[in-house]
Amino acid sequence: MMYCNRVRETTEPRRTRHDLPLRAAVILASCVLGCGPDRAVDSPDAGSPGVAEFAPGQGSVHGYIDANVGTVAPAAFGLPDAAVQLRRVSDGLLTTSVTTDVHGGFIASKVPAGTYTICLAAAAGFSPSCSQSSFVVTTGKIAYPAHAVFSPLRFVVFGRVRLADGSDVRYENDEFGTEVNVRVRALLPDGTLVAGPVRANGRGEYVLGQVPAKAGLRIIAQSEAVSAQATISSDAAATRVDLVLANRRPVVTEINALQGGVGVRHVAAGSTVRVEVRASDPDGQALHYRWLAPGGSCAAVDAPATDCTMPGALGTQSIYVQVSDGVGQYAVGRVRVAIGEAISLFSGKVVTDGGAAVPGAEIRLNGKITSSDARGGFALQISEGNRYVLTIKKDGFQLISKVFQTEQVGATYQLLRASTVVIDPTVDNTIVLRVPKSRSTGGQDGRSLQLVVGPGEEHHVQRLVHVITSSSEGRRRRTRGPSSRPSVRVVSGAARVPRA
Repeated sequence: MMYCNRVRETTEPRRTRHDLPLRAAVILASCVLGCGPDRAVDSPDAGSPGVAEFAPGQGSVHGYIDANVGTVAPAAFGLPDAAVQLRRVSDGLLTTSVTTDVHGGFIASKVPAGTYTICLAAAAGFSPSCSQSSFVVTTGKIAYPAHAVFSPLRFVVFGRVRLADGSDVRYENDEFGTEVNVRVRALLPDGTLVAGPVRANGRGEYVLGQVPAKAGLRIIAQSEAVSAQATISSDAAATRVDLVLANRRPVVTEINALQGGVGVRHVAAGSTVRVEVRASDPDGQALHYRWLAPGGSCAAVDAPATDCTMPGALGTQSIYVQVSDGVGQYAVGRVRVAIGEAISLFSGKVVTDGGAAVPGAEIRLNGKITSSDARGGFALQISEGNRYVLTIKKDGFQLISKVFQTEQVGATYQLLRASTVVIDPTVDNTIVLRVPKSRSTGGQDGRSLQLVVGPGEEHHVQRLVHVITSSSEGRRRRTRGPSSRPSVRVVSGAARVPRA
């Protein structure tokens, strides 16, 4: 069986709490521009508190609430699930309460113009209070006040919860409707709940306020079916307790789209594609699978392979799989197929080693031929395949020959100038060859070789230079005919072609 489209997508780069203004702008832009069937699956920590709304005489506020845990690093971090209100300085007007997201961020919309302070209306382990600094809300604009920092009630237990490999526990995928959080609580030795449970933020940071200073206090972190705990005995104002969950995310190695057992990149509209994923779990957990093809459909099977029906419209279709370890961690894989005619495009530019365009170079792709234009550019379309041999040549330059498994669009190909040597066929001729840089020499210049060519041997020279150069680059080239690769024997440091 042949595989192609080895597209690996475990997660997208994780968005941080500092990306919120940019994310809000992207959301507003996407609402205007719209999007097609190829929608991206959100990554862990992809949640957003909402989109700003305006009305005449009003503005919007994008802010953050941080928990201050004292002088122990980190001194402050995002506080999720806190109720926030804005208080207008001029008359004490309080806006409608909003709740912070997993990063401690919030958006307050339809805020009348004026000067405001940020108030923490409610949060577990904190008393209601307002910040001392103020900011201005302007009509029709978004205000970005400084982080509002609040201190929990004493005594305080705080820390960070992570997976066994040190990565964050948090995961959210809107398309699949999956969300994974960490919740932390404090129990007395007899099991009585005295603080929490509270949700850790996107980085796994948590704070438990108003914790009794008692011996044998148990701090427990829970995420889905996995938990971790520690017992503390401290009466310090702030005690740090970091916890590690004995679990790691599954790994998606590759995902392939096939028809008739052969990997495909182009399919007909409305056709059925077999999709297979290779995944593993570092902890040896049994894996479970969910499939999704926005705009199309996939058979709902808990298996590493399924059949998906493509939509009737032309375009690019993504097929996603969410892999679960069954105890609370996930990975996402994606493969893309083009719906339409099964063709592959090769395009690019041919240049010299100095970057100048090479016009008139012959470009041969699986038997189809074209030439580079005055600017060195070229484009070829051929039927889709699983192996493409691209050859570029021009008199006065060394030949390029490359093998690809997928189409190549917009690539640059550099031709190296060839050296010309005049040989007198009546006498011995000594030619000095400089072996180019290679991996075997660690990127350093290779040594010089002397090639002695006697009368009647000149027809071997070009093939011999080709063999020496190919060997120096660590490549294996197949040739035809018993005499197409003459041997070389070294005599006193010089290379000589044996006489026929």
